[in-house]
Amino acid sequence: MNIDNDQIDFNFSRPLDIQKNIDLKKAESLLENSISIENKNLLLEKHLKLLLIELFYCWYESNEQFLSLSMSKRGYNSKSRYNPNNISSYTINAVNVLRKINLIDFFPGFFDRKTKKSRLTRIRASKDLRNYFEDSLQFVDKKINHPKREFVIIRDQLKNKVEYKDNFKTHEIREILAEYNNLLSTNIIDVPTYENKFFVRSDRRKITISETSSQANLFLKKDSNNIERFDGCWWNKLDTSLINIYKNKFIINNNPTSYVDLNDFFENYLLMQLNINRLRISEDFSFTQICKIISKGLKLENYESLIKSLCLEKGNYFANNNISVKDIRLKIDSFLNKNQEISSHFFKGNSINWESVVAKIFLRLLISIVPAKIPVFLIQEKIYFPNNFQQNILKTLNEILEKEIGLAKQALKSYPCDSYNFKNKAFFSNILSRKVKCSNRYLNRISNHRLK
Repeated sequence: MNIDNDQIDFNFSRPLDIQKNIDLKKAESLLENSISIENKNLLLEKHLKLLLIELFYCWYESNEQFLSLSMSKRGYNSKSRYNPNNISSYTINAVNVLRKINLIDFFPGFFDRKTKKSRLTRIRASKDLRNYFEDSLQFVDKKINHPKREFVIIRDQLKNKVEYKDNFKTHEIREILAEYNNLLSTNIIDVPTYENKFFVRSDRRKITISETSSQANLFLKKDSNNIERFDGCWWNKLDTSLINIYKNKFIINNNPTSYVDLNDFFENYLLMQLNINRLRISEDFSFTQICKIISKGLKLENYESLIKSLCLEKGNYFANNNISVKDIRLKIDSFLNKNQEISSHFFKGNSINWESVVAKIFLRLLISIVPAKIPVFLIQEKIYFPNNFQQNILKTLNEILEKEIGLAKQALKSYPCDSYNFKNKAFFSNILSRKVKCSNRYLNRISNHRLK
């Protein structure tokens, strides 16, 4: 690899989204104005439209970002329920067409013998195509999902997608998720003072603040009865370190916002599930970190797996990102010794999964409040909501917690996000004081939403 390529962050990429709506006017316009096809080929045109609209939105999110895709026929299943456009390995031909006429920068995938990992091919719009994109910004669709987009994803033990048969439960979940994703397309959550188009996690991975590629997917394990987690939105990809910094800075629709931290109920949940007296708090970790370490310990099979997991996420658990494995072991050994009531349950294949419980609670909340068009956002264990719906949200959550985890009704604690000197509650109103330095990125995003 040459020196120029060594300066490129190939990890800053997202997978090709084959569930985009390629019948959008934007897709048709991109195809008509950027490529001249001599002979009519509907199959080629379909795959070119997908690639062009994906290249456009990838660039729109950040001009540094890549699309990752397979250049192998095995990477495509045109008959999959997760492929409503029936995109096939003909994508490879379409990529080669764009490559031949210099409309993409192309970086082939390879197998890294040192890390024993394969990297998919990366593509992004070339300079010529980016120039055309600049000229075509007069309209940018935000509702860009295929009408039959799949939001319910069932996976097997190896995390491969399962071609499952529908039942009443999957239909119910899909309908509420489709409605919720429509709600997401007309509401925003953001950090007004944050300037960059992406956050950088403790592992140096960049997370784009995407306006167009955040889809709330629900992952299930084996069947519709085993909820795993929510994923697919940019805020789902933030790590513990970032959330610790920005947890009080998110706001919804430019209006006063609060959140409930479901970790407040983690101890109660464990007391009921494991019949222990209490959780001892170690001075070495924050309570959020303790909840995650306990969750890992209960789920993982052995001590070494826990150490390996923490080594991969050093920045989320330790002040020194260069902490040695030896020191990690010392800190974890100390934690296990101080908390023997709970650590005695570690590494025994316990079925307790707090992330799954959180996902179930949030899904129940969506079923209750999405029909009322109330925007709510799950960021790890925190549920964010507009202040003017606080009473409704807290009442509903109380009922859900009582039903889902057997928690007696109590006064839920909500945490206010930064006020940013709110002046009124008008939708997308000018609420920021001149004393607050609001980012240009955020102002542009608010302006774009006003125009929709």
